[in-house]
Amino acid sequence: MRFGRPAADALAVASLSAVVLAVYSATLAHDLSWGNGGGDGAELATAAYVMGVAHPPGYPLYLSVLRVAQLAPFGEVAVRSNAFSALAAVVAAALLSATLTSLQPARLGGTDGSGRIGASFGAAVFAFAPLIWSQAVVTEVYTFEAFLLSLFLLALVRYCRQPCTSRLILTAASLGLLMSHHLPFAVLLVPLAWVSRAWSADWRSWLLAITLPLPLALLLLATVAVRATFQPWLSWGEAVTLGDWFAHVTAASYQRYFLSATLAEDVQRTAYAAATLVRQGGWLATGLAAVGISWLWHEWRPVAVMFCTVAVFFVAFAVLYNARDSLVYLAPVVTVLALGAGLGATWLLRLASHKIVAAPLMLVLLMSIGWQLVSGWPEVDVARDTSAREWATHRLQGVPEGGVVHVQADEQLFALWYLQGVEGVRADVVVVDDRLLTTRWFCRQLNRQHPEIRECNLAQSMPAPA
Repeated sequence: MRFGRPAADALAVASLSAVVLAVYSATLAHDLSWGNGGGDGAELATAAYVMGVAHPPGYPLYLSVLRVAQLAPFGEVAVRSNAFSALAAVVAAALLSATLTSLQPARLGGTDGSGRIGASFGAAVFAFAPLIWSQAVVTEVYTFEAFLLSLFLLALVRYCRQPCTSRLILTAASLGLLMSHHLPFAVLLVPLAWVSRAWSADWRSWLLAITLPLPLALLLLATVAVRATFQPWLSWGEAVTLGDWFAHVTAASYQRYFLSATLAEDVQRTAYAAATLVRQGGWLATGLAAVGISWLWHEWRPVAVMFCTVAVFFVAFAVLYNARDSLVYLAPVVTVLALGAGLGATWLLRLASHKIVAAPLMLVLLMSIGWQLVSGWPEVDVARDTSAREWATHRLQGVPEGGVVHVQADEQLFALWYLQGVEGVRADVVVVDDRLLTTRWFCRQLNRQHPEIRECNLAQSMPAPA
């Protein structure tokens, strides 16, 4: 039975998605997890569950969609939250495959299946990159960000193939969604305006491209203040006033990490970032990415400019943001590299169109993906990680009724919040983060959770445990 090209493309995407989902399911955390830098997962799951506000910048769109996912009829809330990350990554990979298919004209993709193989290769490079895979098996915001970025890039490519107002609106709106999730993506407003100007002589297209994303992003970010107004169980920052809201959505409390390292440290971090990116797909995928981006630069210059803007900006962002887990901000760069690798693989397969030569090349591509799987699995597998729940349960069980637990680490605070706010375990215990006692919002939140506390003086009145 022979399929038409659209049906064959859809079958290829469905097959790849099934494989990726199976791998993610096998390595998915089945409870709270501190693995893969997922210490924030318990707080994000709790904030979504109580319709509250998470740490800056608040992630209102992510929390809203995550809350819907938490209604799924299987597993505990933590498992559903982890599964949502996996699903977001699978959909992102499918969108990247569709983007690669849209990027390939007949002279590159052909009708011999090389374009389909290249698209599948690029999507697989993305899905099994350790940086993406590690975030797909725990509750975190980065695979949802990858989904929004993939949606934007697909909309952009389809607009460039057939410029029209409706497609430009979809592109600009998807950028607005992306900016509401992570404001630094506002850097893409400039190349989007240039693309719309290059593709259309109508000045209204240029105006639409630069005016639609920001209001949409601000509208979504405004829901952070709306959430805080209802005083939910968890409301980080209590961002009700304009000043508190602006500080929260711009992550003002974290801006001290920028440019805090020395020049020598930045050079070392740049080298480490480069090594990390090569590690995502290996040298073959990295080399193919260079080939693919070069081809894109000559054939689809506006799209190439957008890709390069994403890559350069977020490499700089990850290097200059001198925090412990800042290299996770390379995830958008991995998306670009995977797209480039898919284009490079297609170009190489078309160059070696003879079956005698193409077959070994396809085998090499398959072996490259196999290497990603074999080398990445032990690194990202958190299926048996139960350390977060074990620690939090043991910590709460050892406290007398109405007692106080003092913590000084985010992951510990968040795990205790999850047990209390989601599962109702030992709600009588007062959980105090000694670092946050000087903030007004944390004291007010404690007063709501424990009305018997009249003043936020727990640091003085309650001794910390030995």
